[in-house]
Amino acid sequence: MIYQLTITVLLKKDLHFRQSSYKISELINKSFLGDKVMKNKHERNEYKYYVFDNLYPRSKYKYYRKNRIYIFNIRTSIEVMYNSMYNLLNSIETDFFATISISKKELHIAKIKEIMTVTPAVMTIEGSYWTLDNGLEELERGINNNLLKKYKQLYGKEDLKKDSFFYDIEILNNKPIGIKYKGISFLGHKMRLKIKEDEDSQKLAKLAISAGILEKNSSCGMGYCTYKEI
Repeated sequence: MIYQLTITVLLKKDLHFRQSSYKISELINKSFLGDKVMKNKHERNEYKYYVFDNLYPRSKYKYYRKNRIYIFNIRTSIEVMYNSMYNLLNSIETDFFATISISKKELHIAKIKEIMTVTPAVMTIEGSYWTLDNGLEELERGINNNLLKKYKQLYGKEDLKKDSFFYDIEILNNKPIGIKYKGISFLGHKMRLKIKEDEDSQKLAKLAISAGILEKNSSCGMGYCTYKEI
C-alpha cells in the first residue's frame, strides 16, 4: 500500500522557489521532535522511506508569496510512519509555514505503465552530480541499484531480479536544474521512465512512487514521482 498526506499551509514569508524544498523539510523535521521514535529514525543514517513534492500552486515567478495558501504532498509505504506524520504535522509551525489542515489518502495502484519525476532526481558520482555527459547508462544503473538497496533495507531480502525495472528513460529538461539546500547547491534532472510489466519491476516502480527515485528524497523532496497506470 502507498499512503499519501496532503498538507495545507499558510506561507508567512516570501520564499524563493529554489529554497522551498529545504523549508518544507524543516517543517517536517520539526514535527519529528514531538515523537521519540520518529526523532530517532530521522537521526539514523539510513533510508527514511518517505518523499515529498513542492508547493502548489506553482509560482509563476521566482517567489512564493507570503500570506497565501499552498499545499504539498508526502508519500510513504509505511503505515506507522503515515499515521505518525499525520498526527505530528497537525498545527506545526516554523518561521515560514503554519499548517492549516492535513488530509489522508491511500493509493490503490494496479499496474504501472510509466513514472515521471515531479521534482528533480539527484544522483552523485564521485563527489559531483550526474549530467548528460556521464551518459544514460550510468544513470539507468544508478536508479535501479538505488531502489534495490532501498528494497533490501525495507524488506530485509534480495530476491528481486537485478536487471533494470524500466525499458526506456527520457530526460525532460534541457539543462540541469539547480536546487539550494543548507547553503549549498546541487543539480538534478526531471525524467520519465517506462516500466516493465513483470512482478519484480512493478515492485520497484511502486517503491519509487512511495519513497522517491535516487537521492535526497526525505531531506529535500527530490525524485518525487507521478505515475500512469496500464
